[in-house]
Amino acid sequence: MHGTRWRPLLPRVEASLREPAPATRLWAAQAHRRITGDPYARCVPVLTDLVRPGGERAAHDTPPPPSALATLAELGVTPDEIRPHLRAWADSERRIIPCDARHGPPEDDLLRAAARAHLSLLADR
Repeated sequence: MHGTRWRPLLPRVEASLREPAPATRLWAAQAHRRITGDPYARCVPVLTDLVRPGGERAAHDTPPPPSALATLAELGVTPDEIRPHLRAWADSERRIIPCDARHGPPEDDLLRAAARAHLSLLADR
């Protein structure tokens, strides 16, 4: 998808990287990667911030957005801060994220798959 066709969207996408809503920053990071083809320019730092424990997630003790974790695994990037949590996310038998059947597969399944992908990456190193 990257190329000159999508470049006019880049200023709006870059502005969205600084929005307070995590879902907006996630969308913007993934869009920036698709538009520029460079995940390390803006995508990886934003996704890393979204998945690392602490910050906005600390107050709610919530797991990271599964799609952010999955995108980092796809890129082969496993932030040090999440490594201690990967096994718990991958192996949890209990529901970690509330299920909403209207939105496709349970987010827990996506989180477990992304955590397992990271563990596989770490085992290959």
